[in-house]
This record gives sequence, structure tokens and C-alpha cells, in this order.
Amino acid sequence: MFKLYEILNELKSTSSRLEKEAILQANKDNALLESVLIGAYNQIWNYGVLAFPETPPGPYTFEELKSEINYLLNDLKTRELTGHAAIGELVDIAAKLDAPGQEILRGIINKDLKIGAQLKTLQKVWDSPFFEEFKVMLCQDFDKFQHKLKWPCIAQTKFDASRVIVIVDGNTVQYKTRNGRDYVINDDDLDEIFLKMRDLYGRDCIFDGELYQLEPATLKPKSRQVSNGVATKLVRGTASLSEQQSVGITIWDIVELQPFLADSCQVEYHDRYDTLLKLIIQNPNQRVQIATNFIVDNPEQAMELSDKMIKDGEEGIIIKSPENLYRRKRVNDILKIKEVQELDLKCVGIEPGTGKYQGKIGALICQDSSKKLKVSVGTGLTDADRELPEDYYLDKIVAVKYNAMIPNAKKDGTTLFLPRFVEVRIDKDVPDNA
Repeated sequence: MFKLYEILNELKSTSSRLEKEAILQANKDNALLESVLIGAYNQIWNYGVLAFPETPPGPYTFEELKSEINYLLNDLKTRELTGHAAIGELVDIAAKLDAPGQEILRGIINKDLKIGAQLKTLQKVWDSPFFEEFKVMLCQDFDKFQHKLKWPCIAQTKFDASRVIVIVDGNTVQYKTRNGRDYVINDDDLDEIFLKMRDLYGRDCIFDGELYQLEPATLKPKSRQVSNGVATKLVRGTASLSEQQSVGITIWDIVELQPFLADSCQVEYHDRYDTLLKLIIQNPNQRVQIATNFIVDNPEQAMELSDKMIKDGEEGIIIKSPENLYRRKRVNDILKIKEVQELDLKCVGIEPGTGKYQGKIGALICQDSSKKLKVSVGTGLTDADRELPEDYYLDKIVAVKYNAMIPNAKKDGTTLFLPRFVEVRIDKDVPDNA
């Protein structure tokens, strides 16, 4: 049986997905390998350490210290250890480990062993809930699915911010993007708000909502551009402490943690919202707000409300069935109405600039997940955007606003009318299917 470090190096040595899968299958019964991969790739756990401390290597292998390492990782992920105490314990362990052992531990702490294996590959080898992909509930377009709704419905403002899932588990609070990446937010006051609401609720849970930056003087949300720019820094771990402590969140859903993880919610939305409202009333604050509900009796009322919201400067509305059950996928009983449409597309190419943009980026070539929609997007790119390296955009998800979806020139697919670049979506890995 190969040692752990040798197996990981073997995985790094090949770029073939099938070869990686074969290596993992050959070592499927290696319990230590499985636990290390779970530690690094489980999308719920994180360890609250931004940088692995540089420490001279010691004499022991990872295998020899596995018990101490397991205790350390458990204390980090449950927040029994935080701050300087966490760093101190991590340094103590790292100082005992040889260089290969330090490399493995660093990969776990950083949530990336750099073996080039996707979560789907691990799922094929180990049928374990610890390797499940992090997913949340997503909505559909009103135009396509309004016939599925039973009226009356609940309507809420469509927020123009960054999705956040707040996980309250024991004494830990995590803030995650829609695809499971962590927002790095060091703010005990914000954590305490959610811990108090969990305590009032009586069991561990998740809160679903949108995250934005607050104006310090007024506690009003800043613009989407500013808020989403900071959200990107929160994911990268580069946001300043003042930016971390200026986070505001509007929540619209609550689900008990275990049913959320098992995707087995049996509580209808009207009851979930009522629970959330009671928690907010019992724990009033200016940092965490609840989405306001409106009742609409038919599609005409929904469109009228959407028009009013748009005139008031909002992006549109979300229509929700009161009977909705939280499911971690795109559902057809929560629908969005927007004046200007928006798609998240994959940047698959770069058009070079001409004229004043010579030597810079001219446009981004983007497509949806079906590859039937393809569009060139140049409008909306600032001079600074055009000077960024091509790798900043290539293979990334890009938000694109547009006015209509139309047939392309060859009539063999679709494109977008008046496409405008919005931003790179660091919180998303998969493009929309138009």
C-alpha cells in the first residue's frame, strides 16, 4: 500500500481524469486518504485560517501525527480554536511534521490539495455525503413557468446583491456563496446576531439571503458595483477589516440544517417565512433584515408590482409559491420578473481590441451551458477592465445584461440583443442554460 504522500503525488502527476479515478479506485480502502480528501474537499467545512504559517519541518510524517491532526482540524472547524490560539496550535503541529506532511496539512487548511481532481470524480469513488456538492435553491423565469404557479403567491423585491448562505452549526457561523465558497468575514457582532436567532429557533439552521456593503453613517446598502466588488474580496480573503465589518444581509428563508444538507425539507415557505419574521422581531438589529412580503392574486398583479418596483429603482420581483419546499436545485415554483434580463455565461474566448483599444481586450466571447447561445460582449467593459490579463476572464463565469434573446445570424442558435458586461462571477462555476 502506497503511503499517503505518494498517492497524492501520483494524482498530481497525471492530467487524465480517468487515470486519476483509477488511482483513487485502487486506493479506495485507504481510510486515511479518504479522510484527508474529505477534510480538503468537503464544501461545508472550513477552518477559519487565512494563511498557513511557514514553519521549519520536523521529524514526523502525516501518518504518525494523524490523531493530533484530526483533533486540531476538528477544533478549527468547530471554532473551539480561533484567532491567535488557532495559529499557535497549527504552528505547534506543523513544526512536528516533515515537509511532505506540512504540504498535506496546508492543502487541507487551504481546501485544495492541488491534485486536479474534481468533486464529481471523488463522488464516483466514495459514496459519501461528505463529498456532496454544495447547492442552493434557484429560481426560474416568470415568462416560462408562470403557468406552473397556483395563485395567490408571495412576492418579494429582487435584490441586486450577492447571494449568501449563512450556516449556523453549534457555535460556528459560516458565510458561503451559492456554490459553497467561503466569504471571509471576521465579525463577532454579525456572528452573534445569527447565533441568537439560532438559539431562539432552537436548532442548527441555515439562513438564505443576499449580502451587501452598508454605508457606515446611514446603514443603507451601497451600490451593486461597490457591494459586489467587496463580495469578491471577501471570497478571496483580501477584504479589509472595515469592509468585513460593514456587511449587511437581507434574509428571506430559514431551513433546519440537517434537512438542508439531506435536501429533505418538509416545511412550506409560508411557515418558514413566519418563523423567520418571529426571529427578526425577537432579535431586532440594523445589520440583518428580512425581505418584505407582498401578496399577489394573479399574473397581472405580479406584473403591476414588478413595474412599480422597477420604477422605484429596484431590479424586479421574485414570485414564490406559499407551498414551496426548499430544494437544492432550480425550481419552478419560485420565479423572477425583471425589466432587463441577465445571464451568467462562460467566457470562452477574447476578441482583441482595435483603434483606441489596440493591444487591449476588445470583447469577451461568451456562451451558455448548452453552447447554443453565443455572444460577443464588449459594451460595459471599462478601460481598466480591458487592460486586465485575458486569464482574468477566460473560463470564468461572466454576468451579462441584455434586452432580448434573438436568433443568431446563421439561424442555428441564439444570441443576445444589446448585451452589456456586468461583472465576473467569482461565486459561480457553471453558466446558465438559456
